[in-house]
Amino acid sequence: MIYHGSKAPPIKMQGIKTKLIPFIRKNITWSGRGRWIEPFLGSGAVLFNIGPDRAFVADTNEHVISFYKHIQKAEITANSVRSFLEKEGGI
Repeated sequence: MIYHGSKAPPIKMQGIKTKLIPFIRKNITWSGRGRWIEPFLGSGAVLFNIGPDRAFVADTNEHVISFYKHIQKAEITANSVRSFLEKEGGI
C-alpha cells in the first residue's frame, strides 16, 4: 500500500487526531480481522484512516453520533451540505 497522507474526516473538532495517523498506524498491531472498536469516535479521523471492514463505534457526544447517523441514512450528503452553504452562507 502506498501512503499518500491522512484522510480528513467530515467534521473538525478539538483533539482531532488527523496529524497523528502515521504515528498511530506504526504503533498498532491489528491483522484487519475481526471488528475494530472505536469507543470515542470524535471526528472519526482514526476510524476513517484505518478503514476497517467491520467496526463498532461509540461516543458520549450525542451530536457527533446524530451527525454520523444522518450521513449513514443519506440524510446528509455532499449535495445537501453544498445547498445549505449556498443558501445560508451566501456562497
